[in-house]
Amino acid sequence: MAATGTSIDIMGDADTVMIILPAKISGSDYDVAKLQAVTVQRVEDAAGNILKGYTVTVSGTDLNPSFAIAKDDSTPRVKLIDSRTITVEFNMNIGTGIDANDFALIDPDIADKDIPKVESVSVDGSVATLTLDKDLYRTGAVGFVTPELSDVTLKVNAKGFQSIAGTDVTGETGVAIKDKVVPTLASGQNSFDNSATPNVIKVFFNEAIDNAHEDQIATDLIVKRINGTKTLTGTVDYTTAINPANPCELDITIDTTSDLVKNNDSVYTVALKDDIAFTKDMAGNTAEKFGAISTLVPIDCVSPTVEGASEDATHKIVTLTFSEALDKATVIDTNFTGTAGTPTVSYVEGSTKVTLTYDTALPDKATIIVGAGVKDVSGNAMTEKTLTKGTDF
Repeated sequence: MAATGTSIDIMGDADTVMIILPAKISGSDYDVAKLQAVTVQRVEDAAGNILKGYTVTVSGTDLNPSFAIAKDDSTPRVKLIDSRTITVEFNMNIGTGIDANDFALIDPDIADKDIPKVESVSVDGSVATLTLDKDLYRTGAVGFVTPELSDVTLKVNAKGFQSIAGTDVTGETGVAIKDKVVPTLASGQNSFDNSATPNVIKVFFNEAIDNAHEDQIATDLIVKRINGTKTLTGTVDYTTAINPANPCELDITIDTTSDLVKNNDSVYTVALKDDIAFTKDMAGNTAEKFGAISTLVPIDCVSPTVEGASEDATHKIVTLTFSEALDKATVIDTNFTGTAGTPTVSYVEGSTKVTLTYDTALPDKATIIVGAGVKDVSGNAMTEKTLTKGTDF
């Protein structure tokens, strides 16, 4: 039973109470050595749920615990939440005297001047938020410089500040800092680059992505063909892999033989879903969702065709008009055969016209066979086509 004059104050975020005992109990001075136990019963949370077990009794050393960093099992609740912010959770609400000088980052292999310093501290209940004066990088992060998070530990200076109960903080060194920074898209990506190889879409993150399940990252994505508005299926219509030379780069390879892709010339969009499972950084943090972003260039899976043919008045020169620009390396005489003979081939890169010049006038019903070796600039091969004088030109 509480002594007359005992008061209870609700502290912090209403998850801590301070029990203040009177200076005298039953006419005698309060003697802390005689306090054997504190019993809490029938306490309710804001939703009206009663304390689990109804009654909890605290005794022994638990009545006067040390004021220190809180732990989950043996793991300190110290987290890097962005490159310049660390949160430190203590086992009691923080009281007075806390400032930046109470904390330091330590890396014995780096000159002190190169280690980020704690610039300021803010307090919310039992959590101290430390703001650093420069970036503390995760391994593989864009712009990475030393020191890196895995080599840095936190030091808390003993007796630098107190809990709300007036207990001095316990000094600690070598405290590990857990990476809780969520990977995001690297800045400046208004479109995803696929210019080098159109069916390989490059997506860049701001830090290294774990390749343990790189093939399954495909299932975290939403990839759409804009022309016709078709959604592709991950691991079926496209595959994913982390570039081993740059682990910040996710490569999405579109299968150009897929039924949803072949015979289409389209821009594609890529988005990251809400409920992803495999797109994570090296510390296991799930990547931040991003909306649909387009490829830089279309993925062309449409074969070129001959749209027209004409001959000049001498009947020696035939001009073929194609549906699109061609790969100049494939516009060669061996790809233009038939009874007309072997022509001299002329083609201006980037154009859609090919000029065939023969040594003699072509007779009626002479044929020109445009072979499957002719390709467009995306590598799509023609379907062989036979053109007959008098019918097609």
